Amino acid sequence: MNNTEVHDTVQAANIYLSRLKWLNSELDHAMKQILSTFEETEANVSKTFCNFKEAFIEALNKREKILLDKAKKVAELTEKPGAVLVEWKVVVDNEEKVTDIEEFRLQKALGNVHEDKHLVVNFHDAYKGLDCQFLQKDLKVNEQYSFRVCCKFEGTTEWSPWSLPQVGSTSLKPFSWQFSQDYELTNEFKVAKPKKDDVDMLYSEGAQFSAGYAIDFMFLEGHPSDAVVGLVCEGLDELPKNVKQCKEGTFVINRNGKISVDGVEKSTVLPEFHRGSKVTFTCQEVNDKLRINIDSKDRIVTYDWSVSPDIKMYFVAQFSSANWKVMVE
Repeated sequence: MNNTEVHDTVQAANIYLSRLKWLNSELDHAMKQILSTFEETEANVSKTFCNFKEAFIEALNKREKILLDKAKKVAELTEKPGAVLVEWKVVVDNEEKVTDIEEFRLQKALGNVHEDKHLVVNFHDAYKGLDCQFLQKDLKVNEQYSFRVCCKFEGTTEWSPWSLPQVGSTSLKPFSWQFSQDYELTNEFKVAKPKKDDVDMLYSEGAQFSAGYAIDFMFLEGHPSDAVVGLVCEGLDELPKNVKQCKEGTFVINRNGKISVDGVEKSTVLPEFHRGSKVTFTCQEVNDKLRINIDSKDRIVTYDWSVSPDIKMYFVAQFSSANWKVMVE
């Protein structure tokens, strides 16, 4: 090979080497672009997914809060003698959600928490359960109380946010007995005990009972002798002084569980009451009559009483022994 051929071969090799270097440079540049594009795409996908995830979680949380807030709302406060009936509504998008509620929780605080924010610390539990109403007893007359409610769904351990507090009060004094020389009256006239045997019938301090009310007769002491508790309508020509005079306008039950309405004994017999027993009368208006429920030892009987639904009633008691003691609430 002469010098010319060697020169041409070297020149061709240099050109080929230059092209290889250029190609390698282009490959490096392309690889960097690919990596850059991949990293940018990965970052965009990750960011988009994170944003979607956050938005999705936020939407779920917002939806849950709406459901939880809707699920409880103190709807109505109704004054009762010495008490307030608190009712709350369950409002959700579908009825199946209602069945998912495991428990309600009602709290009470003395005072108006809207006017005095610091009173919020006074909230304490008044009721836990599945009922959508609760009769808060032992309240001071004309004293304001605040109520709030929350709930817990099945499968969760946390309580929902509290409902907005509602403020209510009662202007009706608690159930109490009328003063009588024959009875020892204590605990703001809620508790009565005969001073001797065979005393006359004891009446409430006025006709305090009517439709929409409930009253508990709780027997703090008992005796195997005759005893009667019940209701007597206001406006009778003559109020009965003893159980034998209980005719029209009376609704009573005796110790043996026998019920008498307007002086007529009914066939249904409830368990007898004694020390530690509780007999509950509830009253509601149904078809221009009064429906009376009597609850004794988890047994309930119901009668429709043909008296005016607007009638007011006394609650009464009579005992043949001084060993009885009863409290009304």
